[in-house]
Amino acid sequence: MLLSVDKLRKGKIYSCRANRSVRSPRRMGDTAMAKEPDQKPVQIGTLAKQLGITTRTIRYYEEIGLMGKGERREGSTRTYGKDDILRLKFILKIKGLGISLKEIQELSDIFDINDQDFSTITPKLIEILDHHIAVLDEKMVSLSSLRQDIVAYRKRIMDMLNGNR
Repeated sequence: MLLSVDKLRKGKIYSCRANRSVRSPRRMGDTAMAKEPDQKPVQIGTLAKQLGITTRTIRYYEEIGLMGKGERREGSTRTYGKDDILRLKFILKIKGLGISLKEIQELSDIFDINDQDFSTITPKLIEILDHHIAVLDEKMVSLSSLRQDIVAYRKRIMDMLNGNR
């Protein structure tokens, strides 16, 4: 079930797709795990280990609606197919770029509402990335200024210690 982070926090649950496994964005570029078109489903523990994350992370992404629920097999073991794996890799990639879970949720909602057509999230993704670039540029200017202040302050302290007032 898809949940928006805001709606989840408010205790309201609105579903775009209930009880369906949500496919991942097409052509995400990272298909290392999805080499074969008929790849067998992967258990949650194996997937977590392959991606260097915890099973709790995968479950959390399911809970907040970033991913569809994994298929349940015998013994209630969760398994994930090629589309699920690609979607998770996409989430991890853009999260690693500093994109917030709320922003990822927006992308997920757009993607799912538009029948999982990757081209529908591209404009929003570009907008989000441009915003993050602008924020980083501001931080870099601020850090550069801070560095100059620290260097100047250090120089003044060293001059005082050396008697060069």
